[in-house]
Amino acid sequence: MTDNTVLDVDPRWASAPGVTIRRSLAARGLDAEDLADKLGVSDPDARRLLTGETSITADVAALLAELLGSTAAFWQTREAQYRESLHLLDADDLASRAPLKDMVKQGWLPEASSWKDTATSVLSFFDVEDSAEWERKWGSRLRETDFRGSPTYESQDVSVAAWLRQAELSTRNIRTETWSPAELRKAASELRGLSRVGNPEVFLPRAQRLLAEAGVALVLIKAAAGNRLSGAALRLEDGRRAIALTGRHLAEDHLWFTLFHEVGHLLLHGARDDFLDSLDADDIGDSAVEDQANDWARAALIPTGIDSLGNGRAQGPTRREILGFASDIGIAPGIVVGQLHHAGKLQPNQHRPLIRHYRWVGTSLGI
Repeated sequence: MTDNTVLDVDPRWASAPGVTIRRSLAARGLDAEDLADKLGVSDPDARRLLTGETSITADVAALLAELLGSTAAFWQTREAQYRESLHLLDADDLASRAPLKDMVKQGWLPEASSWKDTATSVLSFFDVEDSAEWERKWGSRLRETDFRGSPTYESQDVSVAAWLRQAELSTRNIRTETWSPAELRKAASELRGLSRVGNPEVFLPRAQRLLAEAGVALVLIKAAAGNRLSGAALRLEDGRRAIALTGRHLAEDHLWFTLFHEVGHLLLHGARDDFLDSLDADDIGDSAVEDQANDWARAALIPTGIDSLGNGRAQGPTRREILGFASDIGIAPGIVVGQLHHAGKLQPNQHRPLIRHYRWVGTSLGI
């Protein structure tokens, strides 16, 4: 059984009215040609009606009642039930691609007692009528979005879209000022110092307030299964900007670099569309805008001096040197270690205890 399976005895199939029509025709010794004659249509049109390709209109329902019995209302109801079944099956296909277990666990979707309820709730969550609208609204949006880590997109599109949708819904509860790049630059300089606080339950609310003054809504939304993103920089429909973080890897160096990477996108590319970022080494693509956001984040977090750490020693800087440097520039030592790892000036296992790690407390980050 997969995460997307709902125990349900309600079968997943749709019976076209043509099944009932054929049965009724056969009971009267009639065939499709007789049906075509009665309806005044061509044989191909009659066959399309039998296969469900053509809908039963009010006029056709009245003619069917004359030919096969029952009432026009019966045939119209039969048609409506078939179309509803097709609609639900279409929605179920979309739901089968969604990380339902995590979406329910994290409160994005209500618990459902049937596959039909689940399918309907997925459509409601995405605010779409069917999978075709989902594709126009979300599928096309993801394809047009700047992805860092885009190799993950093809098989994970619904999971990424679900996280994006939940992030945008969460921003509605955050009051901000009007979007201002100048205010965001001011906020960025203050954000660095919050990294020394350590506990995300303390520093994230403070970061939210700082960014809100610049017209940026900051949200932390745990990624559901199939979503490898670290964060995103978004343009909201009301003109504000948003930064969404996943807390991926549960490490302070990754979280803070992701936050500043997204700030960089808003400042450098704020007039453009969304940016969705993985920020893992194996996902890094060839993108000038991503390089620009990376460079901005590195310079904003550690303006100067990191290259001189260790004085060229093969083993790199000592723990004491890292702690002193981090204290001097007012930033968490773990961020310094992370940047030294990335630059190859420390081995991946060196000074890792200086990087604070988080844990999930429900849908919030703690230590």
